[in-house]
Amino acid sequence: MGQSAVKGLAQFIISCLVLILAGFTIAASFAGNYHPAENTFMPLLGMALPVLLLVNLVLAVLLLLMRKGIFLIPVLAIAANWNYLNSVIQFNNKPIVVADAPTLTIATYNVHSFGHEFTGYSCKELAHYLEDEKVDIICFQEFEGNQAFSLDSIYTAFSHWPYRYVPVAPEHLQLAVFSLHPLKHTEHILYPESANCSLVCDVEAPGGTVTLFNNHLQTTSVSQRRTTWAQGLDYGDTRKKIETTQDAAETLHGNLVKRAAQVDSLCQRIRTTEHPVILCGDLNSLPSSYSYHQLSQLLTDAFLESGSGYMYTIRGGWRLLRIDYLFHSSRLRSIETFSPRQELCSDHNPVIARLQYNPIPMSAQDGAEVIE
Repeated sequence: MGQSAVKGLAQFIISCLVLILAGFTIAASFAGNYHPAENTFMPLLGMALPVLLLVNLVLAVLLLLMRKGIFLIPVLAIAANWNYLNSVIQFNNKPIVVADAPTLTIATYNVHSFGHEFTGYSCKELAHYLEDEKVDIICFQEFEGNQAFSLDSIYTAFSHWPYRYVPVAPEHLQLAVFSLHPLKHTEHILYPESANCSLVCDVEAPGGTVTLFNNHLQTTSVSQRRTTWAQGLDYGDTRKKIETTQDAAETLHGNLVKRAAQVDSLCQRIRTTEHPVILCGDLNSLPSSYSYHQLSQLLTDAFLESGSGYMYTIRGGWRLLRIDYLFHSSRLRSIETFSPRQELCSDHNPVIARLQYNPIPMSAQDGAEVIE
């Protein structure tokens, strides 16, 4: 085989690989339309979307530097995921701020048991930070103390917020709400066959009562199983690698199904809620997911309305993952949303949003706020 034939074959193989990668990336843009209980492949593909986009970007740059016209293929694959990109990157938001309207500042944070830190330093520093940010309501996930720094000590650290709801259920990951405003009609929502849960309460805020949902939805189990899966993939036996891959896919899909059912339940409650809704927490879901798609049809993603820059909430995973959110109903609007990098407690960043009641008549279109 001549040199030109080898070169032509190599270019053909590269083109095929570029097309296959682009095809998977474009297909992943539709992943949120598929319920995990009805489709296995698409929801799993949606979980891979951040990596697919990153690989396409690197590939497009390399092909452009090589002056290959097929660099347009990965560019088109990236452009096909505009909705996803829009959910993690915002630059031109100019929210309307009404000077005399009451403002309600909400923070949500998976604190991972405050890093299991014994002195209470992390907890106290976080309390000072949130007080400086004038946060009215704090929603915690994985809220636990330890023998050296108990729940009573945590309550003392957050004594600036006089109202709290901290339900306890054995074998469930703990949630908590601390508030400057009274809490009414509290309820702890436990999900079947899951250690995850949600809580709901009415907050008597200055602008009017709002219904708050604090959530920690079904985990992916990646953190718990990462070592086991890595060992299985490093194993020399091909059969072991196949079994490990199958176990990972089945575990991830099983948790996707549970998470989707939890979101379906929440959406049903939201539709019948009398007051304006604020929903936040660690949803363990990317913006490409069924869970995000369903919630964004009912509520507004505060970051899309008033965020700026690049939004990620997990510092691991090459900072590609946004899984912590704050949504609100159309009777509210966000005037600022951000996720400050905090390394005090966990690998998550908090999400903070400032909300106002909507004084301007608005109608919801495609889950977003539209001024009439």
